[in-house]
Amino acid sequence: MRKLLACIALSSCLFLFGCGEPLKTDTSIIYTMDTIVSISMYNESDAATHFKKIKEIFYDVAKVSDDYKSGEDTISIYDLNKDREAIVSNTLLDLLREALNAYQNTNGYFNPFIGTLSHKWKDKIKNNEILEDSIINEELLKIENTSLSMDGNKVTINGYGNIDLGGISKGYATAKAKEYLESEGISSYYIDAGHSSIALGSKNGDYLNVGLSKPYSNGYICKIKEKNLVISCSSPQNQYIKIDNNYYHHLLNPFTGYPSNTFDSVFVLNNNPMEGDYYSTALFNMSYSDCVNYSKENNIKIILYKDNSILYKTEGVDIYE
Repeated sequence: MRKLLACIALSSCLFLFGCGEPLKTDTSIIYTMDTIVSISMYNESDAATHFKKIKEIFYDVAKVSDDYKSGEDTISIYDLNKDREAIVSNTLLDLLREALNAYQNTNGYFNPFIGTLSHKWKDKIKNNEILEDSIINEELLKIENTSLSMDGNKVTINGYGNIDLGGISKGYATAKAKEYLESEGISSYYIDAGHSSIALGSKNGDYLNVGLSKPYSNGYICKIKEKNLVISCSSPQNQYIKIDNNYYHHLLNPFTGYPSNTFDSVFVLNNNPMEGDYYSTALFNMSYSDCVNYSKENNIKIILYKDNSILYKTEGVDIYE
């Protein structure tokens, strides 16, 4: 178990450290959405039942949000992108509605129609190449002219862009898992959704320590001691290439079509993993001034990190080495 948790630390923007007196701890680890998800509960008598339910939540969201393969017994984003119209499950319908809300709430900086452009960049990055401007411009035009229509559970893609829910799906699943635990009266827990977000309950009422990992290297930016909080992160982490001293990665600005590099990492601290997920994605794509102003206007607590330095943190966010 210790070796596996060490692997989580290396592949995540966030890492949980022990805090307080030893307790009976039950931990379950699953791999889904290209992420190691770790769920722990403290002094819980029926942990196995709760782990089963949380796994079902994550696997359901993973299946419908997959944009690389068919959902087989259900419609996935891959199926919807291919057929352009489908009767979708309630889970996917809700996820799409939340993605459209995120698009509106962030003034387009979170854009669910970036699918084809995202795939093309990922293919280029795998080959240590940069996507051509002509292709980027073609894809930006598609993105700009794509929308969704919904009639009950019938969803139609209008235009030629493809949907990508990568900036919200893990946060959505984590939010649903958090809601489930709290509906069951469980407050001593944490859910670590890898490089996306970590939802903290408490450790039998005590605080939990979370390390914010450095991008592009080992080590930690700082630590935060909190409870009953969600910390979400957007950072290239391990998915990038470096060409001519420039970083190219999967976090794309939907207005320029290029990877954003104003920040190396953006952390959002709130109580909703789904909102934290899409807020961190959107803020990562903004300029420094737009990011800070947007966070203030929307009362979002953030930490901005670039070139081995914390550029900005919201007043009242306490950190320590």
